[in-house]
Order: sequence, then structure tokens, then C-alpha cells
Amino acid sequence: MSLPNPFNNNKNTRFVVHLYFTACVTAAYAILGGMLIAYRNLFKDDFPPTLTVVFGVACVLYGMYRFYRSYENYKASEES
Repeated sequence: MSLPNPFNNNKNTRFVVHLYFTACVTAAYAILGGMLIAYRNLFKDDFPPTLTVVFGVACVLYGMYRFYRSYENYKASEES
């Protein structure tokens, strides 16, 4: 006995769930990067402040890249 599929093989529903998940991950990276940059003094005992800023900027940039890729996928699915 198998569990019912909540998506019913509906491509649109799967895509919407994927968009929400991508939006949450993108926001998480942006928030993490912003917190690392803003609160770098909290991490100064464990890491050099320069390293936390570099990692924070990298997190923000990766979040922006994820948003861009998600937007491109959205546009491609709208066209097809």
C-alpha cells in the first residue's frame, strides 16, 4: 500500500512548491550573509573579522545567484 501523491503529477503545483522552496533558501542565504556582516564582532573570538565579512558577502552573492537562476527557470517555464 502506497501513500497518495499530494501533487497528482501536476507540473504547475510542483513548480510552485519549488519556487517557494527556492525563495526560502534565497532569503536564508541573504539573511545569513547580512547577519555575518552586521554582527561580525560576535564572531571575532572564533574567526578574523575580515573572514566573516568575506564569507558574509559570499553568502549574499550566492543568494542573489540563486534568485537569478530561479527567475530564469520561472521565465523559461512561462514561455513553454
